[in-house]
Parts: sequence; structure tokens; C-alpha cells
Amino acid sequence: MLSLYLYAFILGNLSPNYIHPANALGCAEDATQATLTVGPLPGLTTTETARLLATWAGYESTCVNDIVSKDGKDCAVMQLRGIAQQGVPCSIMRKDRELAFTLGLRWMHVAVAMCNGSVAGGLRAYATGSCTKGYMLVSKRCKRAEVTCL
Repeated sequence: MLSLYLYAFILGNLSPNYIHPANALGCAEDATQATLTVGPLPGLTTTETARLLATWAGYESTCVNDIVSKDGKDCAVMQLRGIAQQGVPCSIMRKDRELAFTLGLRWMHVAVAMCNGSVAGGLRAYATGSCTKGYMLVSKRCKRAEVTCL
């Protein structure tokens, strides 16, 4: 049921500017499963976390999984690099969007913990490597996901 809600959310709020409608259903299903597997971010519901995850993917990759950044360092739907890939090669992540979502959400949990439990700080760390940089970027994404990120 959550994946159908998330699909409707994506179509209504993120398509076509951030997620192409053709990618919306798979994106919703995989973001939902990753959220159910890993668990919601602190202070957020499962639904809010799934919306945030889908929104993040929309900005990072338009929810296309078989993608690498221009500099070749960021990989798959959540644009993970280095330690955030948790030892999983990019070639594997690019073939498995649910895995990429799962690794991305796990890394968000780690980043939140590194930033003293602040979801906003953790998302800034995910995006910039710093708990304090990237305020506008995170603010925009949380607003788009209809989530209050503290």
C-alpha cells in the first residue's frame, strides 16, 4: 500500500521535473522496500522517510539507477561514493536500484548519527560531507518531500 501512495506522490510532486513518469513506479517500490528494510530516519515515520528517499533520488539521479556522475565518483540512484557504498561495487549497485536505495538510507542513518541525531544535519553531511553546510539544498529537498527535517 505504501508503494502505491509513494507512486502517487512521485507522479504528483516530482514528475516530470525530477522523476520521469516511466521511472516512478519502480522508484516508489524500491524506495518503499528499502525504507521497510532499513527503518525510518529518527523522528520520521516510514512514510515520511520513503517520501524523502524518493525525493532525494529524484534530485540526485531522476531515479535512474544505471548512472554514474560526470566525474565518475558517484554511483547509482542515490549517487553514493567511497565509504558510503559500504564495499559494494558501483557495477553491482547500478544493476539493483533497491540495493542502492538501501545503501543510501543506511548511509543517511550513519550521517544522522554523526550529526548528533539531527536529520537535517545528517542529510547535509550526506550531500556535502559536513553537518553544517548545504542548508538550502536540504531545506529544499525536505520541503519538496513534505517532511520536516530537524
